[in-house]
Amino acid sequence: MDYELINTLGVFASYSERYEAFKWDELPNTHDRLLFQQKRIEGGVIWRPFEQATFTLAGGYAFDQEFNVGWDTTDQDRVAKPSDEPYLRVGFELKF
Repeated sequence: MDYELINTLGVFASYSERYEAFKWDELPNTHDRLLFQQKRIEGGVIWRPFEQATFTLAGGYAFDQEFNVGWDTTDQDRVAKPSDEPYLRVGFELKF
């Protein structure tokens, strides 16, 4: 969700869930993968000085993070559970 304050400046808020799977040769079972999951809430400011450029300044909170081992989310064993943490994100995007 975002809201344009003026022509080049806006604010946004978002919620996202992320699931990633990585091949890791060090795992005992060659069919297993390292699985990562995370939920995030975030809000911030977007500035678009011209159509191809975007600057972002955002703050958020990452929670329900886990590293697991298995083939998919239906068959996994927990490896680590990182703590829930706030974060700051600064970004620049240039399209051409």
